[in-house]
Amino acid sequence: MAQIEQMEPEEVVYLDEAAMNSQDSDYPYGYCEEGKRFHALKSGKRQGRVSMIAAWCHQQLLAPFSFEGCCNRTVFELWLEFILIPTLKPGQTLVLDNATFHKGEADC
Repeated sequence: MAQIEQMEPEEVVYLDEAAMNSQDSDYPYGYCEEGKRFHALKSGKRQGRVSMIAAWCHQQLLAPFSFEGCCNRTVFELWLEFILIPTLKPGQTLVLDNATFHKGEADC
């Protein structure tokens, strides 16, 4: 962390993944005017999972990518090699979390 804190903001690139499915948006409450009942449509069908990967550097979103299904090592390495790395500048440092598919030797 001490090394990252000494770097310029444009030298540090953070990446993360997120995912959601149709049940993630099923909230038993919502916002509406005070005193009014909240109504929302709810699908009875289970839908697929949508995953997203992106990087963030100096207030800029880099290489956003969304796809159906779960993220795994293969998807992550393909995104890294063909989408993110071509956008990086020499000297930038990539910071990532401890997700299982981030570990090990890269094939790319």
